[in-house]
Amino acid sequence: MSADPENRAAAGAKPRPALRSALTAIACAVLSLTALTLAALPLGCGHYHLGTGNKVPFRTIALAPVVNDSAAPSVQALLHAQLADALAAESGITLVSDPDNADALLRVRLTRYTTEVLATDPTDTGLGTSFTLTLTARSTLENRRATGGGKPWFKDRVTRASAVAHAPPMLADASGSTRAGTGGFGAVETQTITVLTRDLARKITGEVVSVW
Repeated sequence: MSADPENRAAAGAKPRPALRSALTAIACAVLSLTALTLAALPLGCGHYHLGTGNKVPFRTIALAPVVNDSAAPSVQALLHAQLADALAAESGITLVSDPDNADALLRVRLTRYTTEVLATDPTDTGLGTSFTLTLTARSTLENRRATGGGKPWFKDRVTRASAVAHAPPMLADASGSTRAGTGGFGAVETQTITVLTRDLARKITGEVVSVW
């Protein structure tokens, strides 16, 4: 950024000896602190990798098709895609399509989907205007290595994610059902579920790569 004339004039002047000494001392202290910090990094962080968590005991991972045993409408393909994206973004592991070529296999089953009323229409308490959507999953991480003995790294680990959906008045009743002829809450629910599954994918990925 270009300095203004006053700053340029000031920059051309030589600093007083006392000020110059103080600035030099501060610069040396900062450089020394930076050097010490950089030198300490390999000792403090040598067992970490870029990404969500610690170094994991496998190099490759496959993702089984998501099973939907919940009441959430057609979310398994969406969650599968978001899980694949999240896992692929992790350094230190490689996502592969064939489980036979993977060290680990992640299985995810959606078990429960609920909607809870947060707020209702002041003129009609039977009409919900805000809802909390909660999706629950159970995940199993299978050990596919020949030396693994078939024992999973974890089994049926529960993960939940919640998101808030806001429906305009007169679009949904307090159970979360769309009123005849409005079609409003269904669209709001679909948009919110995308956020919900993305958060769930992030949390499940965190379970896979962080807890070691």
